[in-house]
Amino acid sequence: MNGIQEVRGSIPLTSTRDIKLFIGIDICSGRYALALLTAKEWHIVSLEISVITSLPLALLRQSELAFIDVPIGLSETPMPRTCDILLRKALGNRRSSVFYVPCRKVVYAPNPELEHQNLTGKRIQRQALGLLRAIKEVDELVRGNRDLSEKLLESHPELCFQILNEGRALRFRKKTEEGVNERVSILERYGLQRDYLLQMAKTKSVAHDFNDAGCLALCAFLSSHGISRIPETEERDSAGLRMQVHFPSLPGT
Repeated sequence: MNGIQEVRGSIPLTSTRDIKLFIGIDICSGRYALALLTAKEWHIVSLEISVITSLPLALLRQSELAFIDVPIGLSETPMPRTCDILLRKALGNRRSSVFYVPCRKVVYAPNPELEHQNLTGKRIQRQALGLLRAIKEVDELVRGNRDLSEKLLESHPELCFQILNEGRALRFRKKTEEGVNERVSILERYGLQRDYLLQMAKTKSVAHDFNDAGCLALCAFLSSHGISRIPETEERDSAGLRMQVHFPSLPGT
């Protein structure tokens, strides 16, 4: 991506004709890591990452595109979503970062663990259990604000990092020091400022979440010039929401 540069500065709270806002959101210790990236044509103007407690509806509406690492679109049966099955295959040795998303009945059950056990005969995955509140919040947000359905899109940071890394799987787990440095180096290749990313990484407990949010914002920006989906064939849930994972279309990946 020749020509992408970053000059840190203040962030407009809305897209204008010249400056566009892109958003990346990742789960962060029960809250959300929010990355706001502004760009003018192919040039990155600014990147700011913070932690918030609820989804920023006004900012989402004002953005050009937002990627979030929370499932959108829920099955009515306990069968895995096609996008989750294919995503695990695409990630290879990083497939453990993908969990099978509980069905809508489990997400909205008073006792999700018991409901999942009754429906499947199995215990719910720990990773899925920890994200149920976010899954429900995102589902309610998108179903209640249909203007977001083509703007707030499900993505996955491990897939996005792999795409940014020319399709190659990353070597280190994201929570290790090596993994943080590996991901910072990849983001730096695309014009994000290394000093700022490393400053964010000093907050050890959330460094990987900040990297993930920044990656998602960057990939939302790159996807404005070409987007791919898993699966390629559109699938929607009973509420009409896409069940696809989105990532940028880059040459050679």
